[in-house]
Amino acid sequence: MCACVVLVVGMVAAINLAVPMLAASALRPTASALVWIVDTYVIVFACLVIPGGAAGDRFGRKGVLLAGLVLFAVGALLSAIAPNVAVLLAGRAVTGVGAAAVLPNTLAVLLHAVPAERRGATIATWASMTGIGGVVGNVGGGAVLSSGSWRWLFVAACAVALVLACVVARVARVSSRHDHRLDPLGAALLVGASVALLVGVVQGPEAGWGSAVVIGGFACSALLLTAWTAVELKVEHPLLDPRLLRIPALRNACLGMTAVFLGMFALFYVNASFLQYGMGFDVVQTGLGILPLTIPIILGGRHVGRCRTGSASTPRSPSRSCASVVACWGCPRAARRPPTRDTRHGSW
Repeated sequence: MCACVVLVVGMVAAINLAVPMLAASALRPTASALVWIVDTYVIVFACLVIPGGAAGDRFGRKGVLLAGLVLFAVGALLSAIAPNVAVLLAGRAVTGVGAAAVLPNTLAVLLHAVPAERRGATIATWASMTGIGGVVGNVGGGAVLSSGSWRWLFVAACAVALVLACVVARVARVSSRHDHRLDPLGAALLVGASVALLVGVVQGPEAGWGSAVVIGGFACSALLLTAWTAVELKVEHPLLDPRLLRIPALRNACLGMTAVFLGMFALFYVNASFLQYGMGFDVVQTGLGILPLTIPIILGGRHVGRCRTGSASTPRSPSRSCASVVACWGCPRAARRPPTRDTRHGSW
């Protein structure tokens, strides 16, 4: 299950390393097309991950997980053989649908297989796989791309997905289903709100943050999210009950994970291009240069339960204070360094 998480998360990181190769390829993508090649997978993945979990509850988690891995492999193969940008985007979208079916159901299958007293540790281990996915995506993706073609990245992803599908079919347990009806209206509203928000974010740098498409995207997202909340509060079996966010621990965890992923994967995209274009790193050095970003997530996840909690007056732990100082000092220093082929820049 953890390997499945590493695969779908690692693909988010690995594609960033391929941007220079894609830009120079025979596909001749525009700057906007390059952004969509990277983001189509993420947008579809993010928008469908909650409906993917609901589908697993309704139709069987193992079956939906297997279907997701097969879809992931099909999308990766379609991307690998794409003769033009349109086919590549279609392949990325199919891969995103598969990833959305895989991610939530890996956790559900895991929790079904372990005793209740081990579920906390299981969830922590599963969550730390996102950090490992970043490592594998950068280092493994860099190694695959060193072959000289971006197509090999998708070939490798297809092969790994098919191997994992065979393993899951053999070892994963079949869990019970529930007969609750799906919430198609809630799913449609949530997907629409997510797409509108992400379109606004993606188009902002190119079209301008005050442009009609960006303002319209944000406004549409707010309206759809409001409608989704109203619908979910009324239906008998909601896709995701908004009242759950009243629980402080859950709400803070969601906000924290959002901040981590926003920062981490944004830096994956920026650093992958900057280290290759601006610093002259090759694709393997770039993958290794981004590696330190994921280490705190991997090593820190096992100690999360020991973190101090309390009121706003509770003093910060030394480790958190030190991390803040290092981050605030290291990022500006990296930005001021002249563009030379110095591998120490990756550590900053």
